[in-house]
Amino acid sequence: MKKADKILNHLLKPFSKDLQKARCLRQIISLLPKNYKKFVSKGSIKNNTLFLEVTHPAIRKEIYFNQQTIKYIINALKLYKLRIKLSPPIKGIQIIKVIQPPCKGIEIKMIKTFYKYKPLKKEIIKTITFPQKSAKGEFEIKAKNPKIAKKFEEIKAILKERG
Repeated sequence: MKKADKILNHLLKPFSKDLQKARCLRQIISLLPKNYKKFVSKGSIKNNTLFLEVTHPAIRKEIYFNQQTIKYIINALKLYKLRIKLSPPIKGIQIIKVIQPPCKGIEIKMIKTFYKYKPLKKEIIKTITFPQKSAKGEFEIKAKNPKIAKKFEEIKAILKERG
């Protein structure tokens, strides 16, 4: 009987490189400085080049001039291993090393940014104007019920007052 992890490894092996690139890219974008991160709309890694699409031209230039920051993040992610410290130690185990570095096999030599203008969709509010026709109170009351007829008479009197 095969174990589930071996079956998944076998099924995902053709896609493992792409999945690793996607994980690495997600980690890089999440570790960018806050003012860069909110303007990065998408990214990709192709031919040892990191492509970042930004939504503002000034951030494009900022990233271009501060490429060392992103390269530092990438190099840190190559060596990165997550360590979990257990607060109550379990039978002498205090630190558990988990997760393989997300950017271990990925080599990024260049960083390119490009700006793509996407206008914000503004809600178009249409105002509907109706012609102002004031009622004159000239209508025929056809109600047979005396209570309803009395209410119509009151409405008719109010409309004649307004004019």
